[in-house]
This record gives sequence, structure tokens and C-alpha cells, in this order.
Amino acid sequence: MRIAVGGIHTECSTYSPVLMAVENFRVLRGADLLGAEYFNFLDADGIEHVPLLHARAVPGGPVSRAAYEVFKAEFLEKLKAALPLDGLYLAMHGAINVEGMDDAEGDWISAARMVIGPDCPVAASYDLHGNVSQRIIDQLDIFAAYRTAPHIDVRETMVRAWSMLVETLRTGIRPGVAWAKVPLLLPGECTSTEDEPAKSIYLGLPAFDAQPGILDANLMIGYVWADEPRATACAVVTGTDRQAASKAAEAIAQQYWKRVKILASARSRARWRTCSISPPLPKHPPLFSPIPLTIRPAAGLATVPMSCVR
Repeated sequence: MRIAVGGIHTECSTYSPVLMAVENFRVLRGADLLGAEYFNFLDADGIEHVPLLHARAVPGGPVSRAAYEVFKAEFLEKLKAALPLDGLYLAMHGAINVEGMDDAEGDWISAARMVIGPDCPVAASYDLHGNVSQRIIDQLDIFAAYRTAPHIDVRETMVRAWSMLVETLRTGIRPGVAWAKVPLLLPGECTSTEDEPAKSIYLGLPAFDAQPGILDANLMIGYVWADEPRATACAVVTGTDRQAASKAAEAIAQQYWKRVKILASARSRARWRTCSISPPLPKHPPLFSPIPLTIRPAAGLATVPMSCVR
């Protein structure tokens, strides 16, 4: 079985006027990708890993459209040349902003899906400070995100996503992804997993993983420094059972919402003020209304409208 590997990984502040260029990225291709320490966990009996392109950069301003298109074109060219494939693993971040675009990861993943077709499972690993969109969810079969901030589980998260993909190919049981938006966006400075409101929720995620029909449960804090319509917190759950996945996503979303409401009470306001930073007012204010929970209709899963915030 053949799994292609690639992606693009950085985080971009839309409040910076300095655009990122091609030379700001470390790019891995071919044998260099498979030989890099970052990817040296890619080893499983009966699996051939096909390296594509992986571009990574430290945080900065938006990526120039020209630079993004250079990377995307090469990635898609290599992906087409690698066909036929049994699976695709994407090592992403989730907080890229590209000049003139509002959902770069959605564009990248959708373009990959167009090449490989609807029957090839796609897995992605994300930073918990990434932003998710319906377009992204619609293309993915498997999703896993960091569970620590500061991030000490980067490799573990990548292994989680990749391992689920390998298991999918071996068993033939294709999972799907459920998600529930939370109309809330807090900076990473206020959401360390070593403190509340995030600590207890992240410690409880493995218990969701252990439930029947659930493979991987995640809470996405979101990325506050990108002024995009998709910017919000959300719960994202990979599972083989539609009802179980939707229930878990709603439960995680409710936990986060309720926990933040408690800590935002009068007796906690002084503490939260220490975390307040005032960038320019965003063009896309967060939505404060019930948000639908959506299940990707892959592998028999269906779209189920459900209010996750009441």
C-alpha cells in the first residue's frame, strides 16, 4: 500500500505588513523528506511512503500569493506523478494566511482531493491553534491535533494521524470527521493546557478516544492573530460511528464554552485582563449564535444539524 506524504506548515499574523516569501521556508522533498527527523516515524510493514513536498516556516506575516502558488503547484505535480495511491497524509499547521485568501489550508487540501479522488483516505495533523473550516472538514477522513500548549506532543500528534490512516488501509474501515464550532476565540497566551480553562478538557480527551466508535478527539483553540471568517474555536472528532462522533464533538464544545464562562465571571476578570492584547479591530467579528455541528458524509456518515452552543 502506498501513502503519499506532504503539506505546508506555518502560522501567519494578518496584522503584519511583511509578507513571507519562498526563501522563508524550509522545504523537504524526496529522500530528504523521508530522511528528516521530523518524519522518521514513517515506517510500517507493507506500507510504501511516497514523499511529495513539505514546506515549513517560523511564524510571520501572511504568505505571498506567489510563494504559496509555487509550493502548491509543485506539491500537486508530485501528487499527480505519485498516483495511484492508497492514502495521503498531510502534516499541516492550520494558521496559514495567504495574500488574497481566507482559507489557505482549505484550498490546499481541496486541491489534493481533486487529484486523488473521493475514494482515497486523507489524514491531517494540526496545531491546536489552527483554524478549521467546513471546506477542510469536507475533504478529510482523519484529523488529529496537538493536545499540549506549549507544544510537547508534535511528533505524537503526527503519529496519531498517520497511524489512523495506516489502520484504515489495513482494516478497510473508513472513518469520518465530526466538528462543532464554539463562538469564542482566545489567544494562546490565555489557553495553555497547563492551566484552566484548557487543562481539564485536554486531560479528558483520551477518555473520549476510548469510547466505542471514536478514534481521536480534539479541541481546537483557534488562531486569534489571523483576521479570517473561519477563525473560531471548535471540537473535531475522528470516528467510525456517526452518532458517537457527533455526540463527542458536542460534549467537548460544551465543556470549553462552560469552562470559559465560569472563568470569565466577575471574580476572574482581573486575571483575564493580564492576557488582553488589543490588535486592530477585525473585519470578521466572531459569531455569537448557535453553530451547527457537521459530520462529513464520508464512509456512510451523514450531515447532522445540531446546536452545540445554547
